[in-house]
Amino acid sequence: MAAAALRATGPEKQRKLLQAESDLLASRALNTQDAETAYLLGLTELWLGKQRRAAFYFAEVRRVPGPLQAKALEDLQRIYKSYAGPPAASFETFLASVEQDSRSSAAYVALNASTPASTPSPARIGDYAGSPSCQPCHAAIYASWQKTGMSRMFRPYRPENVIGDFRVNNQFSDETGLLVARMSIQRDKHYFAIRDKSGSWQTYAVDYTIGSKWQQAYATRLPTGDIHVFPVQYSAIQGRWINYWKVIDPPSSPRAVVTGFNQITPATNYQTSCAPCHTSQLRSIKAGSFTGHDLEFTEGGINCEMCHGPARNHVLAMTSAERSDQSVIQAPVDFHHASAREYVAILRAVPRAVGSAPARPRRAR
Repeated sequence: MAAAALRATGPEKQRKLLQAESDLLASRALNTQDAETAYLLGLTELWLGKQRRAAFYFAEVRRVPGPLQAKALEDLQRIYKSYAGPPAASFETFLASVEQDSRSSAAYVALNASTPASTPSPARIGDYAGSPSCQPCHAAIYASWQKTGMSRMFRPYRPENVIGDFRVNNQFSDETGLLVARMSIQRDKHYFAIRDKSGSWQTYAVDYTIGSKWQQAYATRLPTGDIHVFPVQYSAIQGRWINYWKVIDPPSSPRAVVTGFNQITPATNYQTSCAPCHTSQLRSIKAGSFTGHDLEFTEGGINCEMCHGPARNHVLAMTSAERSDQSVIQAPVDFHHASAREYVAILRAVPRAVGSAPARPRRAR
């Protein structure tokens, strides 16, 4: 689409550029790691005359090793030189300013992150655009949100995000003193080993971290696509491993039995037991099925649109050259004018079949 827009002329060129921008923003929301998408967005914004936004995307690409890195730097230099009149600052100062915007965003983090293959494929619902689409215009707010527990609730495994002790105080015993779980690091990767009721050990890789402050749980992804949460969590406050489910669950809770983890029951399934409240825009990808591997979500944690509502139209309006009225410029949703059904649809997108869309919140009046 971007190439077709470049070849077009007159009003048709502008229309195709805006369409390319819309498509690229949607693609970026689904995969923030794709440097090519970010680079094409930069070119499209440049062709639309949005130099600062173009510089933002080029700055992201410049920091990602690859064939587009040098091109992005050249484009940044062209933008710097195109400013009318004598430059008020050196290119280095200009570049530092642009890159500061990039560093403050999760988009920069995601572009440089090595996301494991076990990450659930993104699932956009209806008019949801994804958090990365909010960042270019709301960089400071976005950066602040990235530091909250909401955004860090459920994240693909990265060693630097692990707060549990996997080296020294890395064992857990039951009430009798029998060792039933041990945590370890092998070749820079974190693992859980669980002893089953027969006494046999089985080891699982840590594929996700859950929580980031006072306590952290860990989960593994099975070949079926089901994500299961380990029964032992690490308390940063107490500085030790605890059976948290035994604390909060009623007596005889199946998931509180550490040695029963190897049975892989629905009780420890993240998609069915945790994701409805701790992820964003959960849905079923198979009509009529609500098993773990048939449930997908746009983002782990609570994203921007879980509170502000579907923002795709707002994003498109703010990135187009068309004049917008007051209601579009405002936040996507005014909760004073949202019905109970719409309120729930925003805060918790219930699982649904592919192709269906959640109730659409009303615009501010």
